[in-house]
Amino acid sequence: MFLLCINDLPDFLDGRVLLFVDDVKLVSPRNQYDILQLSLNRAWNWAKEWNLNLNASKCSHLPIDSPPNSPLTIGHKHQHLKMVTEEKDLSLIIDTTFKLPQQGIEAANKARRNIFLIHRSFGNFSMDVFWPVYITLVRPILEYYIQTSNPYLQKDIHHLERVQHLATRMGAGLSNLAQEEHLRRLALPSLKRRRMQGDLIQFSTSSTECKPTICGDFHPCVR
Repeated sequence: MFLLCINDLPDFLDGRVLLFVDDVKLVSPRNQYDILQLSLNRAWNWAKEWNLNLNASKCSHLPIDSPPNSPLTIGHKHQHLKMVTEEKDLSLIIDTTFKLPQQGIEAANKARRNIFLIHRSFGNFSMDVFWPVYITLVRPILEYYIQTSNPYLQKDIHHLERVQHLATRMGAGLSNLAQEEHLRRLALPSLKRRRMQGDLIQFSTSSTECKPTICGDFHPCVR
């Protein structure tokens, strides 16, 4: 119902407008802050016309390039928008560089904390027990990051692969084997291969000319 009530808001604003349940995101062209300020004024007038209260203290501005010469304002009191260098949205930390290094570190640390928590709770357990626990509590954290952030630096990819290596070594009792042998015995793809698999699946579902056999070599890696 909330989206139905505000679905006309993008008609009054310039730039790209993203509507969520209780949030609105406005994306404007780079360095065109006069257009952004005009859209903010229109948004305030629209809310006033519909008797809606905009909480200016919860509004923030994330400049991708150079910051504006004067702060952006909102409301009849011309309250300054809070300028931030990073913003957390949908569990992703977006900063002004769009390289997302901090997000990878947080994802790795969260996965590593879950690994040690599992190890303290279960101790030594077999592969049959390790598999459902790992794919439920650890693997989704790493996969969500690689699919949304698409890490391309070798150091970031290696950092995430080390977390998976730690899990397979501690949980499955394969400490004396190489990482490739861990993955082969557990029928687990590497995170790099999993990202490629996800990209191919997304491509096959979005393209009418893509045949399912294109991704066939990647499906056996998923249990």
